[in-house]
Amino acid sequence: MTVEIKTAPIEPRRLTFDHLEARIGKGRAATRYQAAVHDRQMTTNFHYRPTWEPGMDLFDRRRTAVVLADFDQFIDPRQYYYAPYTIQRARQQDHNDANFGLVEKRHLLANLAPEWAQKIRRLIVPLRHFEWGANTTWDRGCA
Repeated sequence: MTVEIKTAPIEPRRLTFDHLEARIGKGRAATRYQAAVHDRQMTTNFHYRPTWEPGMDLFDRRRTAVVLADFDQFIDPRQYYYAPYTIQRARQQDHNDANFGLVEKRHLLANLAPEWAQKIRRLIVPLRHFEWGANTTWDRGCA
């Protein structure tokens, strides 16, 4: 007795969702990034208006000074969504740690002239706080 396993190709009825098909064209498959970012913000069928500002909807376009014809065209050219963004940030942190390790391993700061070491201390610490503030601002902006 023999068993034959056959494969049969199954054509999908559609390649993507209707709201994505309206953006990218009929018969084209959407990328994972496009599926994750396009038309995710609710614009209709809200159950209530906010009690703190009853003259506007929850996600009213009048709340921002940024005016665009289509807010979904304002996308990241690198096409980051959560997973690739966190992976890239982890790589950047590993690279940064390796750079600091190199400086410590070779005692590069100890061999530096004292006036240059003082300049680096006065520059790096404020820049660190500036970077932290910028990261926090973008974090809140994205939220």
